[in-house]
Amino acid sequence: MKHPHSLRLRLTAGTLIVLVLALLICCTLMVNASRKVMEASVISLTAREESTLMDRVSDQLKKMGPVTNANALQYVFHVLSSQTKSGSEFVLQLENTEIYNNSGISPRALLQASGKPILLDNEEFMSGMCTLDGKNYCVVGHEYLFFEDTYTISVVKDVTEQMNQVNQLRLYCILIGAAVTLASGLFIAFFLTKNLYPLRVLQRSAEAIAAGDYSGRICVLRKDEVGAVAESFNTMAEAVQHHIDTVEKTSQERNMLLHALSHEMRTPVTAISGYAYALTHMRMNPEQQEEALDFVESESRRLERLYTKLTELITVTDQKVLLSPIKPEELQTQILAILSPMAEKQGIQLDVNLGNRTFLGDIDLLIMLITNLYDNARKAGAKTFTIMMAEGILSAKDDGCGIPKEIQDKIMQPFYQGDASRNQEGFGLGLSLCRRIAFLLGSDLTVESAPGEGCTFTTLLQLHDDSKTAQEV
Repeated sequence: MKHPHSLRLRLTAGTLIVLVLALLICCTLMVNASRKVMEASVISLTAREESTLMDRVSDQLKKMGPVTNANALQYVFHVLSSQTKSGSEFVLQLENTEIYNNSGISPRALLQASGKPILLDNEEFMSGMCTLDGKNYCVVGHEYLFFEDTYTISVVKDVTEQMNQVNQLRLYCILIGAAVTLASGLFIAFFLTKNLYPLRVLQRSAEAIAAGDYSGRICVLRKDEVGAVAESFNTMAEAVQHHIDTVEKTSQERNMLLHALSHEMRTPVTAISGYAYALTHMRMNPEQQEEALDFVESESRRLERLYTKLTELITVTDQKVLLSPIKPEELQTQILAILSPMAEKQGIQLDVNLGNRTFLGDIDLLIMLITNLYDNARKAGAKTFTIMMAEGILSAKDDGCGIPKEIQDKIMQPFYQGDASRNQEGFGLGLSLCRRIAFLLGSDLTVESAPGEGCTFTTLLQLHDDSKTAQEV
């Protein structure tokens, strides 16, 4: 796993690299622009100085009259160039012959190799820059016609100080850029640390969930992308916690179911084992043998009923139900066909009235629900059992011994049996099965009861809507 700060470091480094590159480009462009401006200014100044010098040379030659010649030009040039106070140096050349040069540089060769033309007062000059012995020079030359010969007059100006200023500007830009980069780096690191902090919280919460703690949530105070990620994480954590709670609840219910089942099976299995041992190893008269066999058969049937109830509960728990329209007379006919013979034999008055409103449900599940409620009433000693439905409310009422209020929230748990409310026949699975069926039908099973006043179980069914013929719950 990468270090949690690696993203911040990468973002900081990447931002600084971009910033440094931008500063380098800006400083380079600025220094180059300054150098070009400086060179243009120096060249223009040097060219003007040469133009001024030539004006003075021309004036002096005119004053000397028509007897002037090349020697007079050399003399005048030498005098005037030595009188200048600009610090520039001058060169007078006739083709490749240097007549006067106090600069130590050959301007003609330089200008022919790398000179560039410039225009000053409608006159074209050749200009160039060179470095010699650690100094920078600006050279400007121009050709003039004297005494039917073409002379090249050049001005060599020391611009080392000006170029040093450009270099100082470059150094100044580097120092300023370094300071700006450092300050920006600190600010960017602080900014990213603050803005990426929710991701660190997100990481810790994810690690906590991986370790089994599903209660951690992220406090969302932002409305940006990080806030959206935090909200999505909280939603995911809620879903994970709900799923884990459901799994744990199911696991607990199954463990309880298995524990109760093993407890319930222990008694009949022990009794069957004991009587089987007695029949095998002990001398018994025919009456005793018949009594033992009857008991073994009774306990075997008890185990069979327990298996049937448990199978029904597990099967109903795992299935999905497609609700279909059911006509009340159809369900009523099947209930009477199933319960009437038993009720007559057991001396229970049976009354079934499901009205005339078509409703949505599953007829097999409803028959299982009603027959289990009947069996529950029979075990409670009921003498009457009434099934009614009005406005979608299905109710089953009996006049049995009733259920105390303090245990009414427990009686629908698997294998729960209340000593005061029911006899000990059965396994405590019937009402749990009934409640699960009510859930699958889209409702719940509720009970109203008091000791000695019987019970009324109710659940809500969906009345039929002509626009919907089937609905999956």
